[in-house]
Amino acid sequence: MKHFILLLIFFLHIQWLSAQAQPERFVNHKVNKKETLYGLSRTYGVTVDQILEFNPLVKKIGLKKKMQLKIPVYPVVEEPKAVPLKEGLEKYLVQPKETKWRLAYRYGITIDELEQLNPQISDGLKVGQEIVVPKRLPSETQTLEAAFNYYKVKPKEGFYRL
Repeated sequence: MKHFILLLIFFLHIQWLSAQAQPERFVNHKVNKKETLYGLSRTYGVTVDQILEFNPLVKKIGLKKKMQLKIPVYPVVEEPKAVPLKEGLEKYLVQPKETKWRLAYRYGITIDELEQLNPQISDGLKVGQEIVVPKRLPSETQTLEAAFNYYKVKPKEGFYRL
């Protein structure tokens, strides 16, 4: 039984290694003064670990001026195209201090409906996040907000004092 588990782990490890992206080709780079591994990784769009993987000498002696490096070039993976929105929906950019409740209220839907439209917000909203909301005219939103009377709580004003 022990040998079977070890053999299974070995085959899974081999499969994982073969599934990792292999470089298409390599670019030779001559190291100039004041260049760093981090700077090279940003220039060529690879990680520092990927550079070190194909240049084991750098691990031993470090990056030296005039050293020749093999920089891997990986195939470009196209990002999926944006799915067109259904009719009656629009994208909205989340602003600071906005909550799910406030957005649901503004667009006349429940929080559950907002989460169904945007499954990625179940953990909470992030500033600058793009979400999908029902299309509404600005006048409809202002009319809805004007129908209610808001009160700003003053400092040291507690629940019972209201």
